[in-house]
Amino acid sequence: MIAFVDRGEGPPVTFLHGFALDGRMWSAQARALEATHRTLAADLPGFGPQGSANAPECPALAVLDVLDRLGVARTHLVGHSLGGAVAVDLALAHPERVESLTLVNALLLGLPTGIASRAACTVAAREGRFDDARRAWFDDALFDGVRPGVFAEAERLARDYACGHWTGEVSLCWIVESPLERLGELGMPALVVNGEGEPPPFLAMAAEYAGRMARARRVVLADTAHLSSLEAPDAFLAALRTLIG
Repeated sequence: MIAFVDRGEGPPVTFLHGFALDGRMWSAQARALEATHRTLAADLPGFGPQGSANAPECPALAVLDVLDRLGVARTHLVGHSLGGAVAVDLALAHPERVESLTLVNALLLGLPTGIASRAACTVAAREGRFDDARRAWFDDALFDGVRPGVFAEAERLARDYACGHWTGEVSLCWIVESPLERLGELGMPALVVNGEGEPPPFLAMAAEYAGRMARARRVVLADTAHLSSLEAPDAFLAALRTLIG
């Protein structure tokens, strides 16, 4: 089973992280909510300090396994970047398990990402140069404009990423391979969050999410980029509370 941190009591909120990061990216938000909500922050397969020991399974199924083991029938889902795509995968496959959906700088499968660093990351990782692979990832234009302190914290968390997706030891898989045309099926309340300074491909993905989900509301956080929930934590948390109570 994938690693997770379980805090607080009340309506469950499950946090899913972005690529190369892990559940610790949500620590501040989870602590802020634990007086009113039960918060679960999971390390998706292949990520986090224990990522090398995680079974290479579909991330959404791994999250469902955690929810089942904990007896969580329904949860608010919050996903950043890759974690947003995982949240959508879970919601499309099992909408009965999802109370609401919050997509933060979220990846949308089937649309161009503009991420150019993958080849360099893969070469470095397969040569065993893991620090170089991680450095190439954070050198990508995806992270342009991220506030320096937040950028440094993301790099710190990524030191525990074993680079398995780049070496080929871990592969991503999906329950729903082509979610774009099915987003209209998602009828739960949804929040689509972006940083105003993040790359155009991710702004385009947000527009698709917000336009295709019937009950979606879009929030653009000023003076932030691709790590917007960490760059403007108070504004993000205020927006999230309007959805989850």
